[in-house]
Amino acid sequence: MPNELWTILATVIGGGIVWFTTRQQLHHQRRAEAERRFVEKMELLHGALTKLSAQSGLLQMTVLGKVGFNADPKADQFKGISVDTGTMQMLVDCYAPHLKPEATIIEGAFLRLSEAVVRSLLEVKPTDKQKADFTVAAVEATRLIHSTAKAAQAKIGVLVRPHSEIPEAVALHNRFRRRLTLAGRWLGRPFRRAKSPS
Repeated sequence: MPNELWTILATVIGGGIVWFTTRQQLHHQRRAEAERRFVEKMELLHGALTKLSAQSGLLQMTVLGKVGFNADPKADQFKGISVDTGTMQMLVDCYAPHLKPEATIIEGAFLRLSEAVVRSLLEVKPTDKQKADFTVAAVEATRLIHSTAKAAQAKIGVLVRPHSEIPEAVALHNRFRRRLTLAGRWLGRPFRRAKSPS
């Protein structure tokens, strides 16, 4: 085969390898970015559940304080309480739809807890039965929020764990890509036929 044909063939093969590895690199980069975004959103959802669980405990203490000691909450007592189930619902709808049952349970429990808080604060002289009803409603709703949030966070951990292994896979792919690129460059060098001894 003429020397020029060897050169053209080596250049085509080398270029093809470089194109293939570049294409694979872009694919893996897009996948890694999607994985990072998913993990980031799951971390936000985990934090939102932790916050909601803590806020339910504060609301429960408000009911218990009012019912048990007739203690009216001060205005600044509610400054740290900003129940935002909307963020949880948005993250679940967009990134974790399989957690919708847990999100629905938490929202319903917060509605019952909020109702218990409002009724306990509005009732000037509640009867013993009303006090018991307020207490039971607040405690049961808070317990349900805590247990459901904990179960949802456990599911998030299971979901995120496989995605956290992606960087190692990308690093392995990058090492393989570098070797292929070097091979492509080597093949792309002009072919020199060894001179026959005269």
